Amino acid sequence: MPEKVLLVDDDATLCRIMEFTLTNAGYRVVTATAANRGLAMFHQYRPALVIADVQMPEMSGFQLFAELRKQDHNALVIFMSGSSSIADAVAAIKAGAYDYLPKPISNGHLFMIIKQAFEYRRAKIFSNSSGKNVRIVGSSKLMQLLKQKVSRVAASQ
Repeated sequence: MPEKVLLVDDDATLCRIMEFTLTNAGYRVVTATAANRGLAMFHQYRPALVIADVQMPEMSGFQLFAELRKQDHNALVIFMSGSSSIADAVAAIKAGAYDYLPKPISNGHLFMIIKQAFEYRRAKIFSNSSGKNVRIVGSSKLMQLLKQKVSRVAASQ
């Protein structure tokens, strides 16, 4: 089953482009052009990853993140911003965001960060479910299949 991604950005055109791009890459994507709507969609769809703009009217990406964390303390969030600053990036990471990306974002870089975020999530689920910090090492097709099965079982518990 494809991983679910929630994209929250007040730029509707960017949302459509990123939705198309991520869907073609194999993800299930839902979008929201307002943070309040994104919060409701998070509750409804329970995506594995949220990609959110920092600067949005009514509620900033940081405020959205705080609300998401109230619903799910382990919410995996990547911030993106067209007017990024080092201070914002540091604040995002300190608050627990997975990453902070400046706009425009190349598809290759975005795919790499998303892949790493999902690997981080699977490792975290596995280590939390086992009670031990265990990492399965290997990259063969068989090992990848094993990792996927372990992640699905861990997530269902």
